[in-house]
Amino acid sequence: MKSAKEVRICEDEIQSNVSSSIHRVLELLEVLEGRVRDDTEHTVDVVVAALHAARRVLCLDILRKAAGSSVDGEDEGVVELNRWLRKRRTQLYRILAQLVVDQDLKVRMAALSAGAVMGARGDEWSASFGRCVEVVLMCKDAMGLEMREMLGQSLLRRFDDVRTEALRAMTKVLDRNTVSDEIVPRVLDLLRYIGEGMPPTVQQEPSRVTDGASSDEQKRKRGLEENPPVSVSEEGRALFKSERRAFNDCWLAVLRCTLSPDQKAEILRRVSGEIIPRMSHPLRLADALTEAFSEVDAASAILALEGLFDLIIHHNLDYPCFYPKLYTLLTPDALYSESRDKFKSLIPKFVLSKFLPGSMACAFVKRLVRRALLVPPVEALWCMRLALDLMRSHPMCHILVHRERQQGSFSFFDAEEGSLPTAMSTLTTTAVQARIGADPYDDDEPDPVRSNASHSSLWELNILRTHFCPSVSRFVSAFNQDIRRRGTAQLPPPPPGSHADYVDMSYQDLFQMEIKRKSKECPLQYSSVVSVSEVSLGGSVVVW
Repeated sequence: MKSAKEVRICEDEIQSNVSSSIHRVLELLEVLEGRVRDDTEHTVDVVVAALHAARRVLCLDILRKAAGSSVDGEDEGVVELNRWLRKRRTQLYRILAQLVVDQDLKVRMAALSAGAVMGARGDEWSASFGRCVEVVLMCKDAMGLEMREMLGQSLLRRFDDVRTEALRAMTKVLDRNTVSDEIVPRVLDLLRYIGEGMPPTVQQEPSRVTDGASSDEQKRKRGLEENPPVSVSEEGRALFKSERRAFNDCWLAVLRCTLSPDQKAEILRRVSGEIIPRMSHPLRLADALTEAFSEVDAASAILALEGLFDLIIHHNLDYPCFYPKLYTLLTPDALYSESRDKFKSLIPKFVLSKFLPGSMACAFVKRLVRRALLVPPVEALWCMRLALDLMRSHPMCHILVHRERQQGSFSFFDAEEGSLPTAMSTLTTTAVQARIGADPYDDDEPDPVRSNASHSSLWELNILRTHFCPSVSRFVSAFNQDIRRRGTAQLPPPPPGSHADYVDMSYQDLFQMEIKRKSKECPLQYSSVVSVSEVSLGGSVVVW
C-alpha cells in the first residue's frame, strides 16, 4: 500500500465481504509492523490511515456481520474466526504500545487515540492501554508534553472507561520503588484533567434508579423537577464505582510519594473541591490532612483547614483537636501570609457555629480583638467584625464588655496584694499571686478553654479607640451595644454588611470609604503653632 487511498479501498473491501477478504487485515498490520521496524517505505499518512483502518476492522461488529449471530455461536467457523481475530487484536495492541513512542507526533497521537477508542468499542484492552499510559508518563521529550495534553483534553475529560484505566496505570507507576521526581508532576497534571471531567458523586448518582418502568407518581414528580434523574444500567453503575475506586487509589498513591512543598500546597488546595467529592473513601485522606494541619508551618495548616473540616462535617471524622489547633492558627503571621484571604474566608465557617461552647467562644473573641492590635488596619477590621458577629451568636460573650460585678466579687484588674479568692477557675494559688493586677487571659495557652478568657475583658478596645486609622477607631463603637437577651426584647441591629465584606478589603477600599464619607463637623479655622518670638510680638497667628 503506497497511499492512504489504497488503505481505504482495502478497508471497504474487508467490510463489504468479510468472509473472503478478512485476510487483508494482515496487509494493514504489515504496514504498522514496518513502521515499528523504522521502515521508511510508507509515509506518515499511510501509517495513520492503516492504524485506524485496522482498529475499525478488528472489532466485534465485523465478526457479527460475518457470523450473522453472536460471538458465542456453535459454528466451528465462527469460533475459529473469533480466535484468529483475537490474536490479531493482541498483535495490534502490541503495535500500539510501540507506536506511542514513535518519532513522529502524528503517529503517536493516532496510536494513543486508537487504543482508547478500541476500549470504547468493547474490547479487552486494559493491559494494552495501561501500557500506553505508562509510556506517555515516561516520555521526557517535548512531544511527551503534547501527548499528555492531548490525553487529558481529548480522552480523560470525556470517557469514563478511559479515565478508569488511566488511573489504574498511574497508580501502578507510582507504586514502583523507582519513581522519579518528574513522574509526580505529570500525574498531577493528568489528575487535574480527570477531576474536570469526572462528575462529583452527588451529581452523578441519581436519587432513584429505575429499570425503565416508572409509576405515574414517579413520572409526575420527575416532570416537576428541573433536572429529573436519569436511569442508569447496572453496567454503568459498576463502571462509575470502579472509576471512583481507581481515583481513590491513585490519589493515595500520590500522597505516599515524596512530595515537594509546592506539590503539597497544590494538593491541599484541590482537596475540598476536587478530590473529596469524587473519592470512594474520603476518610482515607484523614492521616495526610491531620499531618498537614499539625505542621508548624501556618501555610500548610491553613490549606488543610477546609478539607479537614469537610471530613468532620460530612464524613463523621472524629478530630477533637480541631478547635484548639484552629485557635493557635490565629496569629499575626497567618494574617500576614499569602493565603490570608482564604484563611479569613474559612474561619467564620468554623467559629460562628451555635454549638461552640461559651468558654471557647470567649477565647476566640478575646484572641481576635488582641490580634487587631498587632495587624494592619484591613486585617484589624476583619478581626473586629468577626469578634462582633461571634459575640452576637454567643450572648455569653457579653461579659467581656458588659460585666456586672457583684458585691464581694474578685477582679484581677483592681485586686490588691494578698487579696486572693478561694477558687479561681483553673489557675493555682501561685499563678493567681503572680498575676495580681494583670489580665487573667493567657495568650500563650494553646487550649482555648484553659486560657481563662471568660474572666478577662476586652480592654484592647480602649486602645483601638485611638487607632491611627479612622475606620478602625469608629468600629469600636459597635461593641457598645448591649447584646444581652432581655425577655422578648429584640437585639439591636448589627452594623451594615458582614464579615465577608472585610475578607478581600484593600487599602484602596479604605481610602475610598474615607473620602466618600460625609463629615458632620468641618473646622473653618485653626490656630497654628507659633514660636516664642511670635508670642512676644503679639499672640497667635490665625490662618483662614
